[in-house]
Formats: sequence, C-alpha cells, structure tokens
Amino acid sequence: MKRTVSTRSDLDDSEEASRSSTSASKRWSGAAIYKTKFQESWIKKWPFVQPVKTNIHQFYCTTCSKNISCGHQGEADIVRHSSSEQHKSNAKSLRANTKLNFQPITRAEVKVTNLLVQHNVPLAVTDHLSPLFREIFTDSKIAKGYASAPPHFKATLVDTMRCSPFSVAIDGSNDNGLEKMNPLTVRFFDEGSGLVVTNLLDMCLTTGKAESIFTKMNEVFTNNGVSWDHCIGAGVDNTSVNLGVRNSIRTRVLQKNPNTYFMGCPCHIVHNTALKASSKFAELTKFDVEDLLVDNYFYFDKSTERKNGLAEFCTFCDSQYKEETNNRFQRLRQLYTNPMTEVYLYFYQACLQPFVHLNTLLQRNDPIIGIVANQLIKFLKTLLGKFVCVRSIKEADHLTTVSYTTRENQLDDNALHIGFSTRSLLRKLLDEGDISPQQVNNFYRAVRNFYEEATSYSIANLPLHDEVLECAKFVTFDARETALFSQVEFFVQRYPNLLPFTSPSEMTLLSEEFTSFQLLDREDVPKKVWESAVITMDNETNICQHRMDLIWAYLGSVKSLDGTFLYGRLAKVAQLVLVIPHSNAEEERVFSLITKNKTSFRPSLMLDGTLSSIIQVKLANPEPCFKYEPTKEVIKTAKKATMTYNRAHTSGASQSESM
Repeated sequence: MKRTVSTRSDLDDSEEASRSSTSASKRWSGAAIYKTKFQESWIKKWPFVQPVKTNIHQFYCTTCSKNISCGHQGEADIVRHSSSEQHKSNAKSLRANTKLNFQPITRAEVKVTNLLVQHNVPLAVTDHLSPLFREIFTDSKIAKGYASAPPHFKATLVDTMRCSPFSVAIDGSNDNGLEKMNPLTVRFFDEGSGLVVTNLLDMCLTTGKAESIFTKMNEVFTNNGVSWDHCIGAGVDNTSVNLGVRNSIRTRVLQKNPNTYFMGCPCHIVHNTALKASSKFAELTKFDVEDLLVDNYFYFDKSTERKNGLAEFCTFCDSQYKEETNNRFQRLRQLYTNPMTEVYLYFYQACLQPFVHLNTLLQRNDPIIGIVANQLIKFLKTLLGKFVCVRSIKEADHLTTVSYTTRENQLDDNALHIGFSTRSLLRKLLDEGDISPQQVNNFYRAVRNFYEEATSYSIANLPLHDEVLECAKFVTFDARETALFSQVEFFVQRYPNLLPFTSPSEMTLLSEEFTSFQLLDREDVPKKVWESAVITMDNETNICQHRMDLIWAYLGSVKSLDGTFLYGRLAKVAQLVLVIPHSNAEEERVFSLITKNKTSFRPSLMLDGTLSSIIQVKLANPEPCFKYEPTKEVIKTAKKATMTYNRAHTSGASQSESM
C-alpha cells in the first residue's frame, strides 16, 4: 500500500481551513436575530395575530392572550407558535365554547352610565351596581354580565363641524385658581332631529387673557381638523377681553374668518340697564334694594328663632319656605320703619317687568334670532311709553332719536307709569299724613331718573341697528309676508362658501322659493309639525310659541311631484341663520351643570377629563335618561374602551404584585 506523507506546510493549510470553517458555522447559526418587524399583511393570513404598539418586533396572539417575538424569522415565528401544543390547546378550547353576545350587556352599561351622568349620582356608586344587579335580577343574563362603560359623543360633533356651519360660545369662570374654565360650546343644526342643538367641545383651561383663550380655542380647532371658515358666529359676553377693539378674542377670530358674527350678550346688557337705572333711582331716594336683601339675609341666617318665625309667616301666606336662600340683607330696622320703603318696592315690582320679560326671552334655548330685533325695539318703545308723551314718540324718525330728556316731552307726575298699586299706596300714605308732599315729589323725580337712565343705556348698548338681526327676520314663519328677499340675499353674500347660491341662475331659483314661501298659509304646515314645535303656551290667551328650527326642518323636506325639494335652497339659508347665537345664556347653563356635577360627593373630577366628558354627555342627550338609546357604534366603542381600561389596569396590577 502506498503511503501518503504530509508536509509541514500542508498541515498549516489544513488547520487554517478548519478554523475558518468553524467560525463561519458559528456566524450563521440558527440563534441569529434579524429584527423582523410586524407586517399588517400577516393579519389576513393569521387572524389570531395583532400588532403590539409598544414593540414592532412582537405580535399579540389573541388565542393565547400574550405577546410573542417575531424578530427572529418573522412568518416562521408565527408558524412555529401556531404549531405549539399550548396554542393548539387554547384554540380547541375557544372552538368548544359558545360565543357570547355582549351587545345587550354593553347597551345596559351605557344606559345606566347615562343615568348616573344625567342625575349627578356619585361615580363611586358604580362599584356596587354590578353585584347589586346580579343579586336582584338573578335570572337575567344581562345583569350577570353588567359592568360600567362610558359613552362618547365628541367624534360626532367634530364630524358635523367639519362639513356644516356652526357657531361657538365661550365664557370664563369666576374662580380665582391658576387656570380658569372657558367651556367652548358649539351650536349647530342637527339634521337627524331637526333641532338647533348645543354641545360641549372642550373645557379650554387657560388664564383669563384674550391671547391665551384664543390660542386654546385655535388649538382645539386644529387638533380636531376643524376650519374657522365654517364658524358663522360667536357668542360672548360684553367684556373688553371678548369684544375689545384691539387685542381681544373678537379681533383674533375675525383674522381667521372676517364673516364671523359677534353681537355680545343682550341678556347682560338688559341686566346692566336695570342696574344703572336703579343706581340713579337710589341717588335721590337713598334706597338700595340690594342693601335690603343683604340685611334680610344676615338677620335670618344666624337665628333659628327668626327662621321659625319666617317659616310660620310663609305658611300663613300660603307660600313655601326655603331654608337656604341666596338673598342677603342689612340694616332692616331703618328701612322697614320708613313708609316709603313699601312704595319703592311696589315701584320696582311694576317697572322691572319689561326687563324680566326681555331677559327671560333672550335666555330661551331654542333659536329666536328672527325675533330679537323686534323684541329689542319693543323693549325700548315700552321704556319710552312709561314717561314720554305719545306725540313725541310718534314724531321722531326713529325711537333712538326721541328727545326723552326734555321735560316738555315727558308725562306729568300723575301720568307716569309707576304701577296701580304703587300710586294707590302713595295716595293713601299722603292722605294719612305718613309722608310729606316733598317726599312724593322726590319720588317722582327719582322715577324720571330711573327711566331716563334706562333709556340712555339701552340706546347706547343694545344692538338696535344690527344688520344681521334685521335680515334674520325672514326665518320667522309669521313674518313671511313682510319679509324681503334682500334679507335672504344678505346671508348668501355674507357666507358664499357655505351657501353656494351666488350665481344668477341659483339666485333666481332661490328667489322663486322665497316667493313660494311667502304665499304659504299656516295650514300648509301639518298640525303635527306645529304641535311638535310648541315651546310654551299661555293658557289664558291660547298663544303658542314655536321652535322655528323644526318648522324649517319640515319645509326643507317638502318635495314637489317631480321629486325636487320645494324649499331646498331657502331652507339651507334659514338653517344657517338659526345657528347664529342670540345671547350667551348657553354658557351660563354650562356653568350651572358644572356646579351640579362637581359637588362635595365628586370633588376631584378633572376639569379637562371626567367633568368635561360628563358635560358633553349631558348636552348631547337632553331627553330623559330612560329614553336614551345608544347606537351600535356607541355600544361597540364603549365595550372597546372598557376592555382597554381593564387590560391596562390588570397588567399594571400584575406588575406591582411581581415587584
């Protein structure tokens, strides 16, 4: 046999080749990690996999309820896991179980949550609702699966703002914290219900400066993808922060949309008118009705015996005694021993009626923009009629040009409107010698001061020459015959992007619809529509007040025989006009809701969290809680939110236990 001899160099080459082969095998071993990322296409191929938001190199197995790495070999990792005994066992168990229908359970959860929100029930009650329902309704499958779930309405509001005209309202809270609540509410026409509704968009926690408030408003709009072009009006009160000529919310909003309408709040103006007039009245009489209220409060507040006496007096007068009152009183003895005090109170009872009537009207929740102009003129005419001769009022070109301060144009003392009871009491006290003629003359001078100051302040501050209010009259059904097409045209020209009827052909069709609207009779609108639109009814006069939004919702749905809408264009214009705010009373209602919800039972509600969500739910659901029916989308979202919350808190609890 032939022997093979290896040289030294051959051995060296062999060892080097062996070492290189060994290092290569180690470098490409199966333990390598390639950092494979999760692919969305895997979900279609393997329905049980879901992405993990916190780690792109993992997938979540819904069958096994755990995260698994896919960073090694990607799809091969999924195949390897699906072939494991644990996964097969879990999948077999799921197939054997009957699928539960959670929709009725979640529906019950949403409805009960709405009940808690609507009636200001402490949220801690929910901890006992689930076991209580299961104990009471032992045969109910829904009760057995009950657990709380919160609804959410903000997404629907934002979608509406993106495609429809709306107005906003904002007002600052009067607290003294580092941040003020500036609830931003949105007013829009809801096509589903045919109503103009108001919902809360954001709580807007800022300081009280105009710059910070507008910055927060603009931030909310930007984050939700809402354009200022759709904002047709803004409801604010009359402070310089809101309506100042420079550096105000108004100036900043108009930079975004020059056509946004600002009127201020006539409710505040009417209140301030009465306040200014009362101050003038007190200059001569030395009688301040607010001091009287302060005196009475402190007199009764600290004495149980006096409270009992007041309760007995209320029982004698067949009126209800309220233990907690907001009226504050001071210096009672001097006021009640003065016989003129009763005269002053009778006068206030008579003269404040026009103020109360107008203020109550302007606080209505339904859209009344079409009657505001006439009501303001009526209020001014009523004030002038109290102390000015009818001849002087008629001779003036306009109510604002009446020479009401001239003594010759005013009524005599015995003709001044002070109220029948006031005049009777005044004569009685004078005849019995309880008061002097000088006191009577001084009283009449004070009355003239009251009416003059009220008229002066009203003319200077009320929007008596507002073009928007004048043109909005056409939306009132009973004013259709005296309305002008130029009023409709005004809004088309002001908001061309939202009302695309500026072309000659469209304007002609709009004019024809307007003429057809003017020719309508009241009977052309079905009786059931009028009945559904009733707001209030005076039983003595049988006079009804109706919501114009429901009337225009019906007119916008009327079709001709060929299937076209008879008032389609005109209804769009009217519905836009009805969205314009007529006061800022809605913001005050929001603060009232906040007070009722952030109580001593719920003192720690986050202003921009839970409290904001509660107010959103309340404004979005004005009907009674037992009539609320959540949509399928709300039920689905509520269940998903509950599962996410439970999963997060379960994982957090398990981590704390392991630590």
